[in-house]
Amino acid sequence: MAFFRSLGGTVGVSVLGAILADQVKTDVTGKLAAIGVPADGGGGGSLFNLKDMPAPVVHIIESAYGDAPGFIFMIAAAVSGVSLVTALLMKDVPLRTTVHKND
Repeated sequence: MAFFRSLGGTVGVSVLGAILADQVKTDVTGKLAAIGVPADGGGGGSLFNLKDMPAPVVHIIESAYGDAPGFIFMIAAAVSGVSLVTALLMKDVPLRTTVHKND
């Protein structure tokens, strides 16, 4: 049982992490294109040197990383809601009704 719980957690983190990365990429490239900055990924720069970037670009990157976790929490809430409804609709099946004592 612990194996499946661990496996589910690993898959959940992987899937939500991939969605987070895609959301940030989509948000940054869309907003950069809107202000006229090409975002083809060929610059070779790093997002860790924000102090060297122009203020509008820094704002776009910071807002993308700030908004993406909210999107992930909405997805996690929806999955949790579906799981709760599914658990409530499951029929209760007793595993055992009698206990036999061996002498």
